[in-house]
Amino acid sequence: MRRTFVPPTDYKPLKKFKKIYLNDTAMNDTNANYMGRIIGQGGSTQKIIEQRSGCKIAVRGRGANSANKDIYENYDRLHVLITADTEEDLDRGV
Repeated sequence: MRRTFVPPTDYKPLKKFKKIYLNDTAMNDTNANYMGRIIGQGGSTQKIIEQRSGCKIAVRGRGANSANKDIYENYDRLHVLITADTEEDLDRGV
């Protein structure tokens, strides 16, 4: 890349993301509510994690949302999607 290159004014760098899949034993465990622990009461735990890490956390995949909300996400297994601007924020969120 040239040293004189100047990106356009509306340029936004791509976001970093990571999917953390939940295995079948975790999903079928009746004693541990993993989705409830990640989201928390009224989304409080999720908000705290997002504020401390600087990233966005979403539960996606089959069974996370209503069937009509995002049809393509429903084909994937249940997972936690973590999105951040920088690699450091992503590592902190994970």
